[in-house]
Amino acid sequence: MLCPFCREKDTSVVDSRPTEDGTAIRRRRLCGCERKERFTTFERVQFQEFKCNQRQWEREPFDRDKVSKSIKLLQKRPLDSDSIEKFISKIVRNLEGGLVKVKYHIYHW
Repeated sequence: MLCPFCREKDTSVVDSRPTEDGTAIRRRRLCGCERKERFTTFERVQFQEFKCNQRQWEREPFDRDKVSKSIKLLQKRPLDSDSIEKFISKIVRNLEGGLVKVKYHIYHW
């Protein structure tokens, strides 16, 4: 990996650990040049890009945060945040598993 400070190719990983939410690996790196600069990188799994149907047949890239925000608008209903997160994770797992169409009603899972 290139050092962002001096563009040196010789960098080494000093420390690796998962992020708090477990969706990425945080790596502390050390540049191999005489300056010995330290920097942090994050490694995440990149899945295939999913498309979502929107109004009037427009398609846009799947955005987990957008789904989460939309579902959280249901706060006035008897749903806790853990249930909402499980619901979103189930949708994502089904998409990653190869389902072409995912149609859910929040009370049927």
